[in-house]
Amino acid sequence: MVTVTSTLSIASDSNTAFRDVSTSVGRDFGNEPATLAALFVSPHRANALGSFATDLIQNELAHHVIGCTAESIVGEGREIESGPACALWAIRSPGTLVHPYRATGLESHSEFIIQP
Repeated sequence: MVTVTSTLSIASDSNTAFRDVSTSVGRDFGNEPATLAALFVSPHRANALGSFATDLIQNELAHHVIGCTAESIVGEGREIESGPACALWAIRSPGTLVHPYRATGLESHSEFIIQP
């Protein structure tokens, strides 16, 4: 059975925001890991994005994590266009294989590099 959840935090402190969203997803999934988690953060939290993703995997909340910064963060039926925000969308789909990759834009803005 496929299970999907999403959550949003606008806490001013990045660690508090991450704790809020990860606790909510963990509770929604009965502390079983998500197959894939998508983490969206406002530019205010850009420096913490990598550590947030690592923590999700190390704390066994997700098998795979993708993430990015965004100008507008959406979760729980709300859109945050200014100020700090962190949204975590997650799907649990037993038996599904996921193969994430990294796409990095080049300075030309018309090319990117793909890495497994």
